[in-house]
Amino acid sequence: MYLYCRLASENNSAIANLDYTPLFANNVISISPSDGVQKSIPVNIINDGLFESEENFRLRLSSSDASVTVTTPNLANVFIIDEDDAVVSFQQDVYWTTEDSGSVQICVVASIVLADNIVVTVSTGIDTAIPTLDFQPLVNQQLTLTSTIPVCFNVTILQDINVEGNETFSVVLATLNPRVQIPDRTSLVVIVDDDVNECTDLTHDCHPTRAICSDTEESFTCTCLPGYTGDGRACTDIDECMLNTHTCHENATCVNTIGSYECVCNQGYTGDGRNCADIFDCNPEPNSYPCHRFSLCLDTLGSYICWCPAGFVGDGYNFCNDTNECLLGTHNCASVAACQNTRGSFICQCPVGYFGDGTQCVDVNECVLGTDLCDEDARCNNTVGSYDCTCNLGYSGNGRVCNNINECLTNPCDANANCVDSDGSFQCICNRGFTGNGFTCTDINECLTNPCDANANCVDSDGSFQCICNSGFTGNGFTCTDDNECTLGTDNCHVNATCNNNPGSFNCTCLPGFVGNGVSCQNDNECARTVCHQHATCTDTIGSFRCDCNAGFMGDGIISCQDVINCIPTSFDWPCHQRANCVDEPVGSFTCTCRAGYTGDGFTCD
Repeated sequence: MYLYCRLASENNSAIANLDYTPLFANNVISISPSDGVQKSIPVNIINDGLFESEENFRLRLSSSDASVTVTTPNLANVFIIDEDDAVVSFQQDVYWTTEDSGSVQICVVASIVLADNIVVTVSTGIDTAIPTLDFQPLVNQQLTLTSTIPVCFNVTILQDINVEGNETFSVVLATLNPRVQIPDRTSLVVIVDDDVNECTDLTHDCHPTRAICSDTEESFTCTCLPGYTGDGRACTDIDECMLNTHTCHENATCVNTIGSYECVCNQGYTGDGRNCADIFDCNPEPNSYPCHRFSLCLDTLGSYICWCPAGFVGDGYNFCNDTNECLLGTHNCASVAACQNTRGSFICQCPVGYFGDGTQCVDVNECVLGTDLCDEDARCNNTVGSYDCTCNLGYSGNGRVCNNINECLTNPCDANANCVDSDGSFQCICNRGFTGNGFTCTDINECLTNPCDANANCVDSDGSFQCICNSGFTGNGFTCTDDNECTLGTDNCHVNATCNNNPGSFNCTCLPGFVGNGVSCQNDNECARTVCHQHATCTDTIGSFRCDCNAGFMGDGIISCQDVINCIPTSFDWPCHQRANCVDEPVGSFTCTCRAGYTGDGFTCD
């Protein structure tokens, strides 16, 4: 299936048949299936050979076929980029002109037909011709080329009257347009000198010795030299002295000469005649001074006067003798100042300790000014014309050198004080335990403040004190601890006594069975006292006693001793003889009596 549409061109800046071959509205384009999705339509571009800017024209797509729909974009812009470059150059490589021409015309031409303007600049360069003297310079003057017709400009040529050779300067062409080519940017301008100098050519008719020839643009002039008058061609001498037109000094004489005059200073004056100064007779040079060497010279007009100055006597011309003012007493020195004679004068000099010009001398207070040489440990005492130095208290020396006195060497302090020496002084400090000003020190009774332990005794001493623990206590006196003599074994109790400790001491108690003070314990004879039963016998022992019931009694011997029944016939302890009779006695005893028929003591019976 074929599709049909129309493609027409429209002018814009590009013109049909000049820049391109147009496509008309009846130009039908057929698109066949074999064309695919696109089809190229050639448009012919015409090369016009003009230098111009970029141009464009439009192509519009349309269709009258109802089955074909033309969508956007249906308008295309075609841009034609100009490839025609322009070549610009000077119309001539060299331009010739003369000094009196006033200007020279220079032309620039383009090599191609221009559809757009070309802007170039021209500037003059330096060669042998000098800007502002031989021509007016140009700097980047713009020229606009609109066609192939040359564009011309003028450079002003300046006229001088100097006879000189030909001079040249250059003209330079430039542009900022990259499409404009300038193969040869420089053209040369030659200025031909057309001046004639009659003065140097010696073709003038001025007076040969009394006039000056001056060249002008078209001719020359003759001027008489100073001292002559005339038209330059004929010049006669001027008597400046007679006419009083000279410039001689008032103290000079004018002498006329041919073409001029001379000035001669009058006698007594020196100079060039135009400036005349009085001759200075009082020349101070040794071989030229006209007066005595110690005199003064006064120059006068044409002469001089000599006289002796103050301090000298004489005529000034031949002699001037010194006056000794110090010997004559004509000086004005102060009474304390020394007068020293000098040649023609004298000097007044204040002595050491004074200041002034010698005619007045004032005492210098060295102490106030700080110019004294006293030791820093001395007092400065100003005196008339001088000063003296006195060492401060505590120092010894001559005042200019002061050494510290060690007062401690003389033992000025109390025996119970320490002497501390210092610069210019000393200090007495009571020793520890003493109070006072150091010169008198009194013992401090520290015991009054109870410094010791409650179980110690405070003993005051000179400058100190001592804390001694009481007997029965140990420690440093400030802290005392009870001694347990019983434990320590330092008690003196008897071996038969008990040691009982108490604060600060102990006591001894004799053991039961002993009597004494504990330190001495003796055996207690309890038997000396009625301690046993009445039917008992007391037997004393060391530290005790024993009570034994008497024979015929039994018991503890102390509380009870009961009578014993000895005559018990069944007892194995039958006390009597078996042949005796036993009779118990009332108080712990018994009797044995031999039975009848037997004899004996009852204990033995026969």
